[in-house]
Formats: sequence, structure tokens, C-alpha cells
Amino acid sequence: MVFKFNLQIKVSTIMTVLLIFGFLYYFKVLNFIYGFIFSSDQSLLDASLEGNPVNKFSGSIVILLVIFCLYYNKVIQTATFWRQTYLMWILPLFCFLSIIWSVEPLYTFKRSIAILAVFLFALHLVTFYKSIDLLRFIGYVIGMCATVGLLIALISPSAVFIEGGIRGGAFVGILSDKNAGARAYAIGLTILFPYFINKDIKSTLLIIPTFIALCLSQSASGIALAGIGIATVLFFSIYPYERNSQNILRQIIFSFLLFIIIGLFIYLAKEIAFYILERDSDLTDRKLIWEIIQPYVDSKSMLGYGFGAFWTSISAQDFIDRWGFIGNAHNGYIETKLDGGIVFLILTTSLIFYSAIKSFIRIPFESIARESSVSFAIIVIVLVANTIGYVIPNYRALDFFILLVVMFSSISFKGN
Repeated sequence: MVFKFNLQIKVSTIMTVLLIFGFLYYFKVLNFIYGFIFSSDQSLLDASLEGNPVNKFSGSIVILLVIFCLYYNKVIQTATFWRQTYLMWILPLFCFLSIIWSVEPLYTFKRSIAILAVFLFALHLVTFYKSIDLLRFIGYVIGMCATVGLLIALISPSAVFIEGGIRGGAFVGILSDKNAGARAYAIGLTILFPYFINKDIKSTLLIIPTFIALCLSQSASGIALAGIGIATVLFFSIYPYERNSQNILRQIIFSFLLFIIIGLFIYLAKEIAFYILERDSDLTDRKLIWEIIQPYVDSKSMLGYGFGAFWTSISAQDFIDRWGFIGNAHNGYIETKLDGGIVFLILTTSLIFYSAIKSFIRIPFESIARESSVSFAIIVIVLVANTIGYVIPNYRALDFFILLVVMFSSISFKGN
């Protein structure tokens, strides 16, 4: 009995360590600390090829600890577990399968390990923690990251602000990238908003620095994404669902159609405003990149170059020689086609839309935390962000990690 008691204490400690370590890693805090201590003059290409010790070892640690926790708690030994999660396994399995046709099998294998790690950590969280608590915790962590970044700015501005260049003066914080940080702050504001309108003091204290950090990031897309997320949650908060009505399905469908119509109206209003102000709303630089990359996409349109292989392969050498190394296509849908072609794009988008539907149909029955509305809003944010940045399936992206948590919660579990 003594042995069992001590072992239980140790396992609970391991789970706590995994929770803290995983969040520090996927929220880029470990990378920030490493970069702050060991500054590097590596080029983007060299950094992509070699990586850093944090990324090399952290993923392996996460995989080992998650498998141990799932096995010790007798989760993976049950048929229920596999029945609830089998759809989500499609993503990492396809990445590993792409090693077969990859132009750089070794790099595809390494990146498949990395995506397996983020996949397993999201699975671990949804298995052992309630979804509603997870979302709130993620919102709190984003708020605390924003707060810490602002505090560091008072002591050492150069550590958290971009110096020089066209992005000079933009706030990066401890989330390692200006645009990625802005997207994270947008998601954080969306998660905390229901608690804010219910006058939760802790959420209010965290939502303020998160909003300040978002504004300082000088990211118009980040502010727009925050607006989309908050507006989505607010819309479904005030929509007059009648939970006990026999026509609840009709109400859900009508609310969805109304949501789409309002979204289209806002988009058209934005385009008209840009036209009146004689400003170009197109993403000119990104569109140029997409046009240049398109022939490479078309040459392997069905199955792509293998997960994560294109930019480190000889296939991209002509592009790199002419335009330089940019790391990704700055569009997740195009990058997905480079990774696995049309097949991979269909698989990922189908799973995401399925999880969005599962979240949406639960909205009329959600609590005051608006967990289903928030989950649906996060999916909308990520789908929109993926058109102007590499989010899906980017194992380095914080918002992809959050998306996986939402997808597991929607498709597989309600939380234990």
C-alpha cells in the first residue's frame, strides 16, 4: 500500500510537471529564455535546418511523458479511447506516411515527430482536464504572457520590441513572433471576454494587458481577428435560443445562416470603406509570394513534397536562389498543399469543419463561460488567420496547438 501511495504521488507530480513544461514550451517561453541567453546570428535557412536544443529535446520529453501518463492511467488500453479519438489520428498518421514520397525523408520524419508531440500534448490535456477549465487556463496563460512581456519592456525594451526595419517598434513580447503573438492575444481576448462581461475580476485584470499587448504589436490582422472572435462570442451570447423548443435544430441552422450573412455584410462594408478611402485592401506582398510558389504546388498537386520537406529540399533551391529563404508560404492552405497536396488539405479542412459543427450545435446548451461559442470562435479565427499566415498544420504555432485542444474537445471528449 505504501508503494502504491508513493507511486500515485509521483505520477501526479509528473502530470503537473508535464502541464507546466508543455505550456512553457508551446507558449514559446522556453524559446524566449533560450534566445535571450544564447543570441544567435544564424540565417533563417540554417535555423530551419539545424533547429535549437529547446525544440530538439522538448518534443521528445513531451511524447514520453504523455505516453507514460496515458498508459499508467489505463487510458490507451481502452477501446473507448480509440473510438473517441480515431478521427484525430488521421493528421499525424498522414504526416508519417508522407515519409514514403517525401523529397527529404529525414526532415519529414523529424517534423512528423514534432507534430505528434503537439498532438499528444493536446490529447493529454483534454483527457485529464475539463474543456471549460482548459480554455480558461489557456486564456489566463496568454494574459500572463502579455503581462510578463509588458513588464520586461519596462526593464529591457530591446528584448521584447523589434528594433529597426519596417516593423520597428512593434511589440513581440515573450511569444517569439509579432504576428503569432498578435494572433495569440486575439484568442486570449476571445476566451476571456465571457468572463469579463460577467465581471470576473481575475479575467478583467488579465484582459487589459492582453489588449495593450495586442495594440503594441502593431498588427492590423491581430486586431481584426480579436474583433472577429469577440463579435462571434457576443452574437451567440445574445441570440435568443429556446433550449426546450422542439425546433432547436431549426434555430441552430437559422442562427448559423444569420451569422454568415452578418459576416459577409461586414466584409463587404470593409471593402467599400477601402474603396472610398482609395486604399488597397489586397495583401500585395503575400499575393506575389503565392503566385511565385504556385508552379511548385502544381508540380506535386496530389501528395505534395512530404510534410515539412519542401523548404529544405533541392526542389525549393531555385526559389531560394532568386527570392531568398522565407520559411513558409505565408498561407497555411498553400503550405498544406506543399506538405501533402490536395489530399492533406482535404483531410485537415474536413476535420476542422467537422469539429466546428460539433462545437456549433452545442452552443444553445453552453454555460455562462460560453465554452462552445468560444471554441467555435477560435476555429473561425484560426481559419481566417490561416489565409495570411502559416498556422495549419504548423507544429510551431501556438494557435495550432490551441486549435488541436478545441478539436479534441469538440470531436472526442467533453472533458473528464
